[in-house]
Order: sequence, then structure tokens, then C-alpha cells
Amino acid sequence: MRIKALLLLGVIFAPMAGLAGWFDPDNYEDCVLEKMKGQERFLINTARKACRNEFPAEVELGWPEIADIDTAWTTSGSSIVFEITKNDSKYTVTRIRALFSTKPCREEKAKDEVTTVETFVFPEEEGMFGFGGNPKASASVDNASQYNCYSGRTLWGRLRLRK
Repeated sequence: MRIKALLLLGVIFAPMAGLAGWFDPDNYEDCVLEKMKGQERFLINTARKACRNEFPAEVELGWPEIADIDTAWTTSGSSIVFEITKNDSKYTVTRIRALFSTKPCREEKAKDEVTTVETFVFPEEEGMFGFGGNPKASASVDNASQYNCYSGRTLWGRLRLRK
């Protein structure tokens, strides 16, 4: 009899425990809608700002943000590894697009001498982007050790979450 009663309680309360996370917004748009329920229209900018902090969008970084970010690259076997060595910007770097050449950087290159273009995606772990260690991303590239220069980088990032 006790087992049946416990099973019955489990069947009744298990769905309620599963619903606990269903009421929080999962994205920026849902967040704005949630924050605006019952509010006056003039508060929309406040709701948007709060939701941008909660769900920051990935943006292409431009000047001056890119000046506050330093990168380095190395080759290891058939991989090229990118590392963020300094990030004093207000952004967390999510991706970097780099152009690689077999000629050294100091030598002038024609446009057609860019050998490969790679996009490196950094892990989404907040600890990696925060004030901890330097985030790294790698790409598998044929003959990675042949490259002597990278340039033309484009960076993308998200506003850092304030805790």
C-alpha cells in the first residue's frame, strides 16, 4: 500500500518539478515580452537593456574594441591554435576570422597569395572568457606549419555579463 501511495505522489508532483524552468525566458525576445507584461510602453527601453545584459547578442567588433584585444597564433601538427592574450574590452570574444599566408608578414603579398581563410570559434564557457585563463580555439588545417603570417582578422563578441 505504501509503495502505491509513493508512486501516486511521484506521478502527481514529478510534472510540477519539470515545469520549474519553463517560466523563465529562453531568449532575448521572450525576455522583453516577459518584462513588459503589465508595464507601460515607455518602459520598453529599460526592458530591452535588461534583456541585452541577460541575453547578449553576438556583434562584429570594430574600433576601438578591437584595439583592446590582442591575439596570438601557433601551429601544432595539422592545427592552427588561436589564443586571446589580452582582452581589456567590454566584450567576450566568440569568433575570429583570420587570413593566412605562406609568405612572412613583412613581405608584400598580392591578394591571390592569401593561402587560406579560417574561422575559429571559442568555447562558450563564461570562465574561459571572464577574468580567468586565456581562451583558445583551434582549426585543423592541411600543412599548418607552412603558414608564416596571419592578417585581415575580424572578431565577433558578446557584451560581458555583469555579475
